Amino acid sequence: MYKVYVKTDEAGCIAAINSDAFLPDTSGWTEIDKGEGDKFHHAQGNYLPKPLYTDEGVPRYKLADGKVTERTAEEIQADIDAIPPPPPDPLQVTQKAATVMFRALAQTDVVTADDALDNAAMFPLWSDNIGQQAEAGSYWRHADKLYRVNVGQGHTIQAGWSPDKAASLFSLAANPAEEWPEWIQPTGAHNAYAVGDKVTHDGKRWISTADANTWVPGAYGWEEVK
Repeated sequence: MYKVYVKTDEAGCIAAINSDAFLPDTSGWTEIDKGEGDKFHHAQGNYLPKPLYTDEGVPRYKLADGKVTERTAEEIQADIDAIPPPPPDPLQVTQKAATVMFRALAQTDVVTADDALDNAAMFPLWSDNIGQQAEAGSYWRHADKLYRVNVGQGHTIQAGWSPDKAASLFSLAANPAEEWPEWIQPTGAHNAYAVGDKVTHDGKRWISTADANTWVPGAYGWEEVK
């Protein structure tokens, strides 16, 4: 004949179950049953019809009036909802901090445009930030290209002002290592072309023949290179 004991937590939930065959000291335990056979001898894994804890680690049973009963779904769910979220992954926290720092350095030109282009994936997608603030000098990804907010053109991102359609707000980030980058419509003196600047436009190569050049290649101030 074996006696079955349970230990409860402060809320009366069953925290452990065992038989006197394995409990040299039953202090702090409550006897709930006794009998013969493996159910009573190895009560830990055989006495209760279901595991003592749910997959979330919440007690499934409680002691009420000296009897073990299964807790209601509502009681179990309340305990699950009260489980605190896991602590943030230190690696993810470090990566997030590094991304924020890289973006800030790129915005202030400490990180060059060349390096910004090489690490374009670190910048946010323009389409995911509708309604957010786009600061002057900040970089944004759109349609597999990298754009930068023009000087003095910080703004709230609007659905109709996509970087490829709002030349007054954005400029396509060009790689200074590229000898013939795609021509970008200048929006002012800050990004106008100087004499000798090289660009590609409409499948042709052009060299600027004018300083402060804001004209489209083929119209004025450019010489086609064949």
